Amino acid sequence: MVRFLRFIHLALRRGLYVRSRSVVYFMMSIFVPTLLCMYWVFVLRDNPNLASQFKVEQIVSYYVVIVTLSALLVSHMKEWIMREEIQQGGLSRMLLKPYSYYAFNALFHELPYRIVQGGYGAIIVGCLSLFFPHLFTFSDSLPLIGLAIFSSVLGFFICHNIEQMLGFLAFWLYDLRLIHNAYDTIFILLGGVNMPLYLFPDFLERVAFLTPLPYIIYVPALLFTGQAHSDAVSGYIATQIMWLMVTSILYRIVWHAGIKAFTAAGN
Repeated sequence: MVRFLRFIHLALRRGLYVRSRSVVYFMMSIFVPTLLCMYWVFVLRDNPNLASQFKVEQIVSYYVVIVTLSALLVSHMKEWIMREEIQQGGLSRMLLKPYSYYAFNALFHELPYRIVQGGYGAIIVGCLSLFFPHLFTFSDSLPLIGLAIFSSVLGFFICHNIEQMLGFLAFWLYDLRLIHNAYDTIFILLGGVNMPLYLFPDFLERVAFLTPLPYIIYVPALLFTGQAHSDAVSGYIATQIMWLMVTSILYRIVWHAGIKAFTAAGN
């Protein structure tokens, strides 16, 4: 009887762990943007000169979309790949499967989490738009919304490639917490999570756009909110495609090099 209850306890713990992952990551994605949104709203209300350049609706819409896109597009695979797949040897069972490891992770492992978490964000956006419609300004151009959706798909795969490569570093390194935490911090800063990059000094904004990070959620957010200049949209999409190609090539290189260092019993 005790052994039976122990099995039930382990099954419940596993089930709650898997299902609570979406809630935990979603709460993490909304915490910082919500605080910063409140900060900028108060700043604009207390500074008429600044408020003449940026509207409260513009800032609120940006952060609401950032929350939704963070939940929908930002993958969190690096820790799982490092711990479960490489260090504990779980990758060995995937190498014998007749399908692509990349496609499995993108479509069957990570995409369901992204859909669930994105659904949470969509519910929040819908409720806020229903009760506070005057606080939001979104693009009303169907072609631009279509480009925003396409941009979001590109951003998802760019992030997916980067996250997997960060996880693959466990082929050669054991403790990657410093590298992973550094990446998360840089992404929050240069990826447009903390604040819109157009509020950065010109030099820092140019530096940010030299990396793939703004093209994950920042560019789709600009397109959805209609804050992107019309003459810059094509350049954004083209650069996203370029970064997707670059990260895909790097992914293949790191993957093939890592497999040679992998042992079936784990690293």
